[in-house]
Parts: sequence; structure tokens; C-alpha cells
Amino acid sequence: MVDVSSPGHSKVLGFIPAGWYPTGAIFSADGKRIFVMSGKGLGSAPNPQGPTPGNRRPDRQYAGSMFKGALSVLPVPDAAALDAFTKRVYTLTPYSDDVRLRPAAARAGNPVPATVGGQSPIRHVFYIIRENRTYDQVLGDEPRGNGDPNLCLFGKEVTPNAHALVRQFVLLDNFYVDAEVSYSGHAFSTAAYSNDMIEKIWPAQYAGRGGRPTAMAAVPGATLTAASPRRPTATSGISAGGRGERTELREFVGLERREAGDKKAEAVARVPGLEGPSIRTTRRST
Repeated sequence: MVDVSSPGHSKVLGFIPAGWYPTGAIFSADGKRIFVMSGKGLGSAPNPQGPTPGNRRPDRQYAGSMFKGALSVLPVPDAAALDAFTKRVYTLTPYSDDVRLRPAAARAGNPVPATVGGQSPIRHVFYIIRENRTYDQVLGDEPRGNGDPNLCLFGKEVTPNAHALVRQFVLLDNFYVDAEVSYSGHAFSTAAYSNDMIEKIWPAQYAGRGGRPTAMAAVPGATLTAASPRRPTATSGISAGGRGERTELREFVGLERREAGDKKAEAVARVPGLEGPSIRTTRRST
């Protein structure tokens, strides 16, 4: 809860526990209750009957449709209740900069530095991913890993190169991701973060019920059809990292694009204090 009663000033009063990924909150008309909407509900679940190439079974467990939103209704807390809520939030939130950026039990000799900026023998990292594939689907048959061979679809007979790579280098069998679908997955893969707009836009786009997600409404010619409910996607650049991340930044701070031929593009800010060229991008002609 944030006190915004003083114009131009705000003060965090405390925190209230909510479900997974709160997307909105509103007070009741009488100001006595708070309604909190959580877009991803109360948690996730495994999907052993997930989508399988060539099998469009009606009871498949598609991750994008397994989340059920939740609505919390609670009385507006007084100071004592808000203090108790805040303590609970801190208890339930495992992340802290002290723990993650300066771990006390860092293993000696680990090539990953214990602190940001520390020395490491690692000079190059090759990051190989497969879109729409889980660890188990490709490497579930690897006996060294924490996987389930029953879920393996593309074992070593089909993916010998992938299996050779994990035998020679790293397996990453306990590397977990935050994305449910490709839309947010591209953002996590290329920018290490999926922003609020992406998380709120992809469910509407993936639902395939027609209509125009918010970000598409202002794009001329961007429509959804029954034959192709998810294309053209006017918002895909927002989740692409690199240029896509800069595109959203331009919109957030109020930037205009000035085209300079088909090779260069320069962004100029309209916001006071950000005047002048601030972002330059290079494009490949098509």
C-alpha cells in the first residue's frame, strides 16, 4: 500500500500478500475492502499430458491455458494488520540482494564469481536453446540428469548433437525458467526479464478468441482473424529483446523515430530532459 495523499509525493506504507502475479487492485465503493486480481492464480502444476507434436488430443495440458486467475477480497487493514501482512510478505519472498548477490556459502573455486564483478576463468558463453521444448522432452533419457525418461520425445537417437554437447559441457538439468509460452520466453531468453506489458498481453493474444489486444489497437492493419487468430502480431517486437526492448523504452519515455534511409534509424526524445539523440539502431534492408 502506498500513501499518495500528498501531491508529488508517495510513501510505501506496507505490503499485502496476494496471488501469483497481481495485475490490478481496487477499493470497494465504500472504501472498506480491497479487491486484488492475480493473473496467474495460486500456483502452477506439471503438465505430463502437454502438447506433443502430431497429437492434438482434446485433453492436453497446455501450460498457457492451465493458469486460473484469482480474486482476493479483504478488509482494508489497519496499521497493526498491515504490519503483520508486511512481515508475511517478507517471509514468503526468498529473494534479497544480500543473499543472491553476496551468498555466504559460496563454493570456493567456483568459476562463477561469488560477487558481481569478481574474477572468472569463463571468457565465452554459448547459449543454446530450443523453442517449445522442455528439458525432459529432449534430455529426459540422459541418466546423469534429474529428468523423467517417460516424457522424453526426442532422445539421443533423434538429437545426437544435443546429447553430445551436454556430455562434453554442461547439462543444466536443474535450470528452471519463468516463462509459460514462447511470447514471454523470448523476452526471458534475450533480455532476462519479461516486462509487465508482455505478461498482460500474451494471454489475450494466445487465447485466440478474436478481438484486438490493447497494444494492437493503435497499429493500422493489425487484425486477428479466425483462420490466423495470433497473426499478424503487432506486439511481437516488444518481447524480442534488443531492438524490441528499446522499442518499448521509446514509447515509455516518448520518443519519435527519424528514419534516415533504409539502414539507420535515430530516436529523438520529446520528454523534457531527454532531448537530443538517445537511441540509435541499425536495421538490415529487406
